[in-house]
Amino acid sequence: MAYMEVLLREDLEHLGDRGQIVRVRRGYGRNYLLPRGLAVEASAGNVRQIEAERSVLTKREARERAAAEESSKNLLGLAQLRAKGGRRRPAVRVGDAARHRSRTRGRGSHG
Repeated sequence: MAYMEVLLREDLEHLGDRGQIVRVRRGYGRNYLLPRGLAVEASAGNVRQIEAERSVLTKREARERAAAEESSKNLLGLAQLRAKGGRRRPAVRVGDAARHRSRTRGRGSHG
């Protein structure tokens, strides 16, 4: 049986995770994985390319996570302001969010 090593470009439940080098039958790799872009042949250049893509993806996820945490802090602060006022409201209005943001960032109105 002829086998080949491929570098996975996507997480595949039955094979492995993105960036992993796996051994598959040559026909499966050549006729299914490679044409669909799910894997590339495992070569030094392809490994470097996947590692570079992985680092970019990791940095992007970290930025998005930080932005989401900042946003949740802002909303939590706004909810606490509402609670201090003794008023209970089911939702935060857009104007409330804008005023809270301008106060927490030390700026005037946005516009």
